[in-house]
Amino acid sequence: MRFGWAASASFPLRRSGRIVGVLSIYLRSVIGVDRAMRELLTEMGADISFALDAFAANEQRTQAESRLRHSEARYRTLFAESGVPMLLINRETGAIVDANLAAAQFYGWDIATLRRMHIGQINTMPPEDVTATVTAITEAGRGQYFFRHRLASGEVREIECFTSAVVVEDQRRTLAVIHDITARHVAEAALREKEHLLVEAQRLAHVGSWTLGSGHRLAWSEEMFRIFGLPEQAPVPSLDDFRRLVHPDDWALVETTMAANMRGEAGTPIEYRAVLP
Repeated sequence: MRFGWAASASFPLRRSGRIVGVLSIYLRSVIGVDRAMRELLTEMGADISFALDAFAANEQRTQAESRLRHSEARYRTLFAESGVPMLLINRETGAIVDANLAAAQFYGWDIATLRRMHIGQINTMPPEDVTATVTAITEAGRGQYFFRHRLASGEVREIECFTSAVVVEDQRRTLAVIHDITARHVAEAALREKEHLLVEAQRLAHVGSWTLGSGHRLAWSEEMFRIFGLPEQAPVPSLDDFRRLVHPDDWALVETTMAANMRGEAGTPIEYRAVLP
């Protein structure tokens, strides 16, 4: 009454369903708010609430777009500056969309050339297998694969490829991280060859070997099974099983020698009798 107002009406303003304010109307007459006026003011309050929701949605969208731009910028930086070869591949066609400097240095083509290439020009598999693999990788989304990739020089390298689905510039792509494992393959092949030669040498000399590891687990060479008259497909005997294969009068010597070896003492040749099944 101090300011000459005789009546007032208030209508809630909402944002995302929550009341965040009120629309208040002050009148000089107590009979100034009829039904039509109330409906009009209610509609105004709803319109303002709708506008507040729109502003909030726009702000959230702007923030999301900003976060996305920041995320893509960070991804681009990591992609470009990584010392690990990386390829960005079209999930539908297998075309190489992008490559980083490390990939260019590894494959021997510059980045611009790699961007014009198809993954089938690098992968040594037949074209139909490349197409099937691209489809399988797309469906899996994330995975670990082993391929043979051809370099610009014509050399073929064994690679381990980790793939994941990424979104870059609103496009879903496959990110392929490449690790050259050629040296590891060569070393593994050499080890397999040495193991094969050892098996053959033991077979020809009728000499076996075994080791006792942690938990008193035994590991036997193939010739050990033949020496003790056991099928080669049989499981490696436990320590208790091995004890039953040694003559009872000789087990104490075998056990003492094993204990000394486990302590790191120099091995001493011993002779013991075997009890064949």
